[in-house]
Amino acid sequence: MDQQFRILKKSKNFIKIGLSQKKNVEFNPNYFLTSWAESIGYLNIKLFFKTKISIIKKYKIILKEFFSIYRDKLEHEHRFVANNFENIIMSYFFPENLNKNGSYDDRYFSTNTNSNKKNLWILIPVSKNTNNYKTNNNIIILKRKKIHFFQNILFSLIIFFQNFLKSFFFSKNESIKFKNSIFSKNLSSIVINLIIKNKINKFIFPYEAQPHQHFLVSEIKKKNPKGQSNRVYAYCYSSTTSGLYKERGIPKFTSCKWNNSKEYFM
Repeated sequence: MDQQFRILKKSKNFIKIGLSQKKNVEFNPNYFLTSWAESIGYLNIKLFFKTKISIIKKYKIILKEFFSIYRDKLEHEHRFVANNFENIIMSYFFPENLNKNGSYDDRYFSTNTNSNKKNLWILIPVSKNTNNYKTNNNIIILKRKKIHFFQNILFSLIIFFQNFLKSFFFSKNESIKFKNSIFSKNLSSIVINLIIKNKINKFIFPYEAQPHQHFLVSEIKKKNPKGQSNRVYAYCYSSTTSGLYKERGIPKFTSCKWNNSKEYFM
């Protein structure tokens, strides 16, 4: 338990320094400090405690972060969507949770998509998905496609070596410059178009303080009609640093009470 408090304290300080230096911490993967995935944030937690990690593994993780910028894209097939929805719920798609009757059992909100037909569900595949699933009219499953592999490798290597010297041979990870991913930009465009088209009252999603979520919320605040950004609701699912960020990429209303998660879209 003491180790967890130390991690939180150092994480909070790290993010505060990033904010003071205007590092765009909301979108920068350097500041998505997670211990459950090998990412740049994972490396930073290791550095907090001077934990040894091999140079090869470190460079591999950093190269993977650059690769993820152009790795995949999201597409929405523009089928007819009836303009009678009040809320949009964004969640993540696992094929095994799709039912034969066309409904979906969502693991994040512990509910079935048929519970309220006024909710339009946008489901993001967690891996490659080009399938055409038969679903009810209140479900949109996005396509997730890989971008040309060898082209992406080339781009990633170029960015890798450009940052190699700028970050003093990757000794200062916070000096690495990351771009918003194609995935983030596609997702924001799709969600914002659906919000505006359907005149949505609430936009709800399971909040993990991920960079693509912060980018999405910031774009909603910038591009939606006046007052629309006040209708962004999020449920905190899990993140070491979900409560440490500032205003720009944060949902207007955030709940971290699991038992009350359903009240936001009933």
